[in-house]
Amino acid sequence: MSPTEDEIRRMIRELLRELLPALPDPARACGHRVEAKAVLERHVVAAAQAGVTELVIGPRAVLTPLAKDKIRTLGLTVRRED
Repeated sequence: MSPTEDEIRRMIRELLRELLPALPDPARACGHRVEAKAVLERHVVAAAQAGVTELVIGPRAVLTPLAKDKIRTLGLTVRRED
């Protein structure tokens, strides 16, 4: 018995999910707001893993030295809100 058209589509979707890497959400990739008084290395790593290329931080937020190093290493940019 051959598979139905719906079964073939489902199999193709499952195969594509396994083979293709997850693409970053374009809305998140353009700027990710970090809601913290102190931006830590773990915040930067989490944002990069989510596909973010720009971190948006508050006017009084502080970047820790490790966070700054990780930002440089990962090639992220930082924008400070006014």
